[in-house]
Amino acid sequence: MDVRVLGPLEANRADQPVDLGPPKQRLVLCLLICRNGEPLSIDSLVDALWVDKPPASARDNVHQHIHRLRKVLGPERLLSQGRLGYALHLDRSELDMFRFIDLLAQGRETMTAGDLVGSARLYRDALSLWRGDPFADLSDEPALAPEIAKLQELRLAALEHRTEADLALGDHAHVVFELRQLLEKYPYRERFHEQLMLALYRTGQKAAALAAFQDARKTFAEDLGLEPGTRLRELESAILNDRPVATAVGAPKLASIRTGYIVPAQLPPAPAAFAGRATELAQLNEAAIAGPGVMAIAGTAGIGKTALAVHWARQVAERFPDGQLYVNLRGFAAGGPAVDPAEAIRGFLDALTVPPERIPSNMEAQCGLYRSLLAGKRVLVLLDNARTAEQVRPLLPGSSGCLAIVTSRNQLPSLVALEGTQPINLDVLPAGDAQEILALRLGSDRLAAQADSVDQIIERCEGLPLALVIIAARAALQQRLPLAVIAAELREAHDRLDMFAQEDPSADLRTVLSWSYQNLSPSAADLFRLLGAQAGPDISTPAAASLEIGRASV
Repeated sequence: MDVRVLGPLEANRADQPVDLGPPKQRLVLCLLICRNGEPLSIDSLVDALWVDKPPASARDNVHQHIHRLRKVLGPERLLSQGRLGYALHLDRSELDMFRFIDLLAQGRETMTAGDLVGSARLYRDALSLWRGDPFADLSDEPALAPEIAKLQELRLAALEHRTEADLALGDHAHVVFELRQLLEKYPYRERFHEQLMLALYRTGQKAAALAAFQDARKTFAEDLGLEPGTRLRELESAILNDRPVATAVGAPKLASIRTGYIVPAQLPPAPAAFAGRATELAQLNEAAIAGPGVMAIAGTAGIGKTALAVHWARQVAERFPDGQLYVNLRGFAAGGPAVDPAEAIRGFLDALTVPPERIPSNMEAQCGLYRSLLAGKRVLVLLDNARTAEQVRPLLPGSSGCLAIVTSRNQLPSLVALEGTQPINLDVLPAGDAQEILALRLGSDRLAAQADSVDQIIERCEGLPLALVIIAARAALQQRLPLAVIAAELREAHDRLDMFAQEDPSADLRTVLSWSYQNLSPSAADLFRLLGAQAGPDISTPAAASLEIGRASV
């Protein structure tokens, strides 16, 4: 199956076109595609298909569209998720949007590794997938507007990155011609103006490069009432003074051209054993390519939220040459209250080398200064272990080049609703990824020699990364201890959490889990204890509601 949305919606099977039905049925398919495998409810589909008043038969009509789509796509791709609705599962090779995003990520990684020729080729391959505007035959549908805008931004980012590689390779003449065409269509894209100035200057056309800056300044002033951004003004100054200028690929860090500015690099060390999370890493890569935004990684205690965030941030740090800021907000921790946003902002201002006498006294002004300092920069901000959206909101950068990653045990729905935050919800690891974590710590040979015991350990750790690394640490410290002994202890322990005890509270599974329990309301805590006494791994809402405590809040 080959589904294409980077242009009019199309689908082919064995090089033969697939009839996707009438417009509303095609819209159902597009909406499911936009969910990236997550379920979409019937009510949401009804609201999207009939913006005004839906007909009485709306739900039946949606079910008919789903039924016909299952026939043409295959029932294994379009699955019912019960009350949650329907989810479309396409392999990344089956959808041009996925192939485009993956090629962008590969292009950026190849550029970071220094292979400019390979990077330019990958960006060209990505851009060649476009046949027109995304969802072109359904572009007037309001429900598709956010996804269309995101894809268009990704395409512009790809054009910028490919042009960057071409500039680094010396293909200036071709770049000048193409950038003039692009600026006719996107006159407010500062990066295109910057690249045009570079290309002209590199071909000995200093006057033309300075004239290109004046054209940009005139456009911004007359149309938007704005001055060009910092990067364009600095480039004009460099050209006026005949200073060497470089593309972003080999450009000096901002620290080297701004007196007194130190590039903050606050990320914690990368996790020692990280495995899996391919889908979540792809989502983070997509966010970084798209540009500005906020990503929120949510999940239970010990699920690996911080490990994922730090692992990814370390991989892409070079994409944020103006720095990486980090703060542990201690939303769930022992030994004191959560970090106040004012304290966190003061720490960021210190990291950005703001003299104490320049820091305003009130919180609102500090927040304004913080965002002003990030304006025009590319900075990654990692807000770890947040408790509430109110704790996070003042710390979000306002710059179009920055990206914020939030981790929390709570899902922070108001951030998703009001700030457009993209959520990533972590689940336990599958067995294969859990085994890879053990192998990274203990070695593949040791695991292969005791495969049955490894399977039992993975089963007893239930895919929780913190539990796996605790057990791996114990086995690493006792090299002669058979894994069968650890597996037996896990199997026979009266209180299994005792097996994961550590001196450090942040690495003790019982303590880490208790921080979530301590934040429950009294009635929720009572209900939690009652649920623990129930048989079986899960319980339905009606069954929970029948319990004496917490009935009204279930």
